[in-house]
Amino acid sequence: MKRLTLLGLLLLWTTGCTSPQPGPPASSNTSPSPTSVTPTPTATQPAKGSSNAQAKNTFQSDRFGFQFQYPEGFTPDNRSENQPPEAKEALLGRIEVWTSEDYQAIASGTWKGGEYPASVTISVFDNAQKPPLKAWKEESLSQGEDKIITVAGQEALSYTSTGLYEADNVIFASPDGRYVIQIRGAYINPDDPMRQAYQKVVSSFEFQ
Repeated sequence: MKRLTLLGLLLLWTTGCTSPQPGPPASSNTSPSPTSVTPTPTATQPAKGSSNAQAKNTFQSDRFGFQFQYPEGFTPDNRSENQPPEAKEALLGRIEVWTSEDYQAIASGTWKGGEYPASVTISVFDNAQKPPLKAWKEESLSQGEDKIITVAGQEALSYTSTGLYEADNVIFASPDGRYVIQIRGAYINPDDPMRQAYQKVVSSFEFQ
């Protein structure tokens, strides 16, 4: 009995002195979670169009450095643009804008009639002397009051004239003062489509 008691005490003492082993640490899940990375936006360059630099129905003068537009149904005629000027003649070149039907007849030599039909005429003069714009007017043909307007960023003199045809006119100098340009739109009656062609040429006229 005493032996059993000693054995029990010994067993109890051994159990009390043995500390429990720590278990595995609780998972703290400290590893960083994957971060979703947003890519930096890339600037998209606008696609270059395949359209021509020169717009449809645009006439461009490489000699004089200007361009203008004209309506459908009209055709520019630059056969007189590069003709050498006559002696002591200020006129350097001229471009006519006809109806396409009239142009075909004139260019082919089949035009029937005495005088050529009404047209829009762009005349380029040498401005070496640089007189005032009014000096370029045909005073005997002009009528009504002169008006100062802006054409192609330049101060222009606007007036009407009469002769074989009635006409609207503007006169202005090139930005460098080298040339004076006169645009004349001749017409038969106030509703003549040639007047709309004249307005199209004047409003779209620009120096390059």
